[in-house]
Amino acid sequence: MEQHQISKKAIRVLLNDSIRQSISGLELPKPNKHIRKVIEKSSRRMAGEFAHLLKKELKKSRKSRKTKVEDDIKVN
Repeated sequence: MEQHQISKKAIRVLLNDSIRQSISGLELPKPNKHIRKVIEKSSRRMAGEFAHLLKKELKKSRKSRKTKVEDDIKVN
């Protein structure tokens, strides 16, 4: 992972754009205000979950790196 922290807003924008693009690719009518609200709410919730997962992943990698350094110190 190159960038350590990704904001919820950035994730939400990415999700929102990709959902809109996928809907526009389907043969569905143009989304109205209600549909856009539903997309915004769902992308907001998904962004929160993804941010939480990324945070856990970052903690795991830090912890494993820390234990690896401690093991190297003990071996030397």
